[in-house]
Amino acid sequence: MAADVRQSPSARKANVSTKGTTKSHFEMIKFIMEAGCKLNASSLTVASASCIYYRFYENAGNCDYDQYLVASVSLYLAGKVEENHLKIRDVINVCHRMVNRNSDTLGYGEEYFDLRDSFVHLELLMLRVLNFKVNFSHPHKYLLHYFFSVSRWSCLGVFQYLPVLRTSWAFIQDLLHDPSYLKFKPQHLAVGAIYLAFQCYGIVVPYDNEAQTRWFQALVDDLDEDKVWSVVETIIKNYEHETLVPQRS
Repeated sequence: MAADVRQSPSARKANVSTKGTTKSHFEMIKFIMEAGCKLNASSLTVASASCIYYRFYENAGNCDYDQYLVASVSLYLAGKVEENHLKIRDVINVCHRMVNRNSDTLGYGEEYFDLRDSFVHLELLMLRVLNFKVNFSHPHKYLLHYFFSVSRWSCLGVFQYLPVLRTSWAFIQDLLHDPSYLKFKPQHLAVGAIYLAFQCYGIVVPYDNEAQTRWFQALVDDLDEDKVWSVVETIIKNYEHETLVPQRS
């Protein structure tokens, strides 16, 4: 099955990869995010697609798989997982046109059905490689809960005019570009994103330094300042990667 997906005529005819280049995982996550935006996929769908993509390459132990095809199928599969169903024809056409910028929309012809077969075969392969473990716990829901909890405690008016929540959410989404997203507990990621946003806007939770329990420890029992800073440093370091990745033309 693996060889069929890597070397099938359908994958070659669809021209879904750029021969002679090895795209970084960072760029592939950007590809997933851009395709997800064009398909109106939810943030959780994009997050799950990124996790499926990382886990597949982590477990497959092979670099021969077409990265664009894997990224595209990851997004399609994530839509099923998150009950944000994306039509396979829409995913194929959006991803195909993103890779082949000057191409037309695929009609119901041989090229479309070849690529559709590749999608179906690779989806089954990915499920088998991942042992059908494609459900992930994301920090987004914790982020919302923790943010509103802290905002009620602090009673600070700054939350009304500073985009703290939006910034925290953006930190989480951007961290998807780094496989370390999967190494942290989702609760820790949520707190780390909020903590960094507070640092960016100079927000201090009242009496936090005087309290026996820090605000983040009140939210997550197994969290200390070192773990929070580990998340913060990972988020910051992630932004250095983008300057190292060549932009797609």
